[in-house]
Amino acid sequence: MVQRIITTNVSISELKPIIEKQIRSIKGKIISSENDLIQWSFKSGKNQIEVNTSIKKTQQKVEVKIISKNIENKPLGEGIAITNFLNSLSEIINFEEKNEVLKKEQKTQSIPNYKNHLNNINYKPYLIGIAIILVLYLIGGNINDSSTSNRITQQGFKASYNEETLHNLVTYSVNKDYEAINNLLNRGEIFELPSGQEAQLIESKFGRVKIRLKGDSNEIWTFTEAIKQ
Repeated sequence: MVQRIITTNVSISELKPIIEKQIRSIKGKIISSENDLIQWSFKSGKNQIEVNTSIKKTQQKVEVKIISKNIENKPLGEGIAITNFLNSLSEIINFEEKNEVLKKEQKTQSIPNYKNHLNNINYKPYLIGIAIILVLYLIGGNINDSSTSNRITQQGFKASYNEETLHNLVTYSVNKDYEAINNLLNRGEIFELPSGQEAQLIESKFGRVKIRLKGDSNEIWTFTEAIKQ
């Protein structure tokens, strides 16, 4: 599940029809729209995402909370649904993302949450591995791979929809910035790579690869060790 919160000065009466219009503009399907709650669905590749968008008046502004969930309890597509919606909404109205709310909720449990999210292995060796990967990142360059492009995903690795976000995960890990890592997880920018799935290798670099899971149109980035022949 991914949750993001925004605030705006647009009134609820004006905002609700704008939100409904932008949901349709990204090919979302509105399931129900009652009072200040809009339930809609979004298809990302083969992943069906259910999204709840609630609107409420606060003391000074209007707050919009967007929660997305893959109906098959997979992490794929949840972040894309919200990101596409917010990108579309930003073309119509001005708003601010309320990141501080998520940070306050995470303060007392950010470190254990991060360790559980990352891998079910000893944390120190993982950090050493991350540091090595960061060095390879700084070196850069492509790895020539003349073997078959079909791979199988392994258990216990994270993935992202773009290379920059994966690089940020590495940097935050080395710096032990657990709050920043949890923010990536809560926003759906980093997610658990489904294991045991066939994947097509699209691009390979030092320490990271771009792949596409079989039956899914989205291309994702993960660590080289996350896929095996």
